[in-house]
Amino acid sequence: NRMVSEHLRRAGPFINRKLKRGKGFEENKIHGLLVVSLDANEQFCSDHRCCEDCLTREVICKDAQGNEVKNLQYYHKQVYAQLSGPRLSVMLDVEPMRPGEEECTAALRLLRRMRKTYGPRFFDVVVVDAWYTNGPFLKTVAEELGWPVVAVLKQERYEIYQEALALTAGKPTQVVQRGEGPGQRRVEIWDVPSLRFSDTYTDPVRVVRVLEQWTERTRQGKEWKTVEKEQSWIWVVAGDLNAYDGAAIRDIGHLRWKIENNAFCELTQGWHLTHCAHHQPVEVLTLLWIKIIAFTLFHAFA
Repeated sequence: NRMVSEHLRRAGPFINRKLKRGKGFEENKIHGLLVVSLDANEQFCSDHRCCEDCLTREVICKDAQGNEVKNLQYYHKQVYAQLSGPRLSVMLDVEPMRPGEEECTAALRLLRRMRKTYGPRFFDVVVVDAWYTNGPFLKTVAEELGWPVVAVLKQERYEIYQEALALTAGKPTQVVQRGEGPGQRRVEIWDVPSLRFSDTYTDPVRVVRVLEQWTERTRQGKEWKTVEKEQSWIWVVAGDLNAYDGAAIRDIGHLRWKIENNAFCELTQGWHLTHCAHHQPVEVLTLLWIKIIAFTLFHAFA
């Protein structure tokens, strides 16, 4: 408790500003834009130990007699903001979720602080998964904070989802190739402008639908076989990205995987992210920031 996590939090922006001034992020730009990915990650959980900042949930398990019982489980979860790029991906900031609040609430609190800390032009676009694709989030980020948003659209309950499928039933508006070698992907793109998202966000949004096809060599039994693969994505674009075509939106949308692969997975496997050394609010956040700072410095310089 003698360390102040806020002091460590200030070190993150200090390092990242130095990297940007030193042109460390130039190779991170996608079509000239710096992209920030948002996502939440559960750090650790416990069936017995808790603190005042713990989130809670009911889990079903079995007792010694094999009967199903409900137990209260305690866990910590944070929303991370990563500056994602092909060469160097760094964490800009992290915000713990508070008891009783949703992920979007913590994400907006994080973005508002980042706007004060880094300024409105440190990065250009925010990329999120389907959990954040709702009217209030898009409205706050695109209008109040001033960053365009590229968000995954999966919610079939939205009229815009059904409308997008209907309007993209014909020939694609663009066909491009991505990747090299045997895993090269053929990417078909449908780009639909000026659709209505919902009652809570009435500004026109853009929808980009993508169908990707490629071949993959996999082992089946004792033989290697070439298998045809296919994947479909739909993204909603809120804010002004009209100067960028559907292929650029696709490339920006795919950067969101960086926070899973180059942050959460690597921090868990190599940096003991899920290890709880001290289960107290100050210690949890302080140790997390020490790991993030070390992780950033290692990838930037080593």
